[in-house]
Amino acid sequence: MNSKRESPWYERLKMLGRRTREDSNEIISQGTFARELLRHLSSKPAKDFDAARRGAKLADDPENPVFRRYFVAEQDEVVARILTNLFSAQRETWPEEWDDPERSILSKTTGFMGTMWALKNLVGFGQRQRDLSKSLFLKIFRNSRARLERERLSLMGRDFPSSAQGIRRLRDFCGTTGRAVGGPRPSD
Repeated sequence: MNSKRESPWYERLKMLGRRTREDSNEIISQGTFARELLRHLSSKPAKDFDAARRGAKLADDPENPVFRRYFVAEQDEVVARILTNLFSAQRETWPEEWDDPERSILSKTTGFMGTMWALKNLVGFGQRQRDLSKSLFLKIFRNSRARLERERLSLMGRDFPSSAQGIRRLRDFCGTTGRAVGGPRPSD
């Protein structure tokens, strides 16, 4: 996600072991990105990675994380494409906010985590529709934007504080407004 030019996260992740340049666009840490993604691949990552190291088949995961099927099938490129579609739709819906992390929470940790906490609903809805395209995510995020405007809220820290409360609030905005297109409802 950090090294592909088409990725909305291109050169925006703080990579471990690399010094951040003064003119850098790096916003969130590689660890935060990986931790949040991992929750959608496996509910027992240590067990899964141990099985993979031994060449054993990965066991079923009773919690059925949303990206599990792609993880088991070793389809990393599918996960990357879905994430690119989703975050590209978010960037296109809110271009000024995406490009202004000094003012907006959207592409900072609060915005990223709020979106990742809504991921199960967003991707689950797309899977049921057999549509994980950027256009589906655009519809959902445009509904989110309209709701924010109706409620006179902005993607700023005052409305979405840098806390679990702010993350949950963004999750609920992203995860519920898809209802207008038959979309997802929030769940933990």
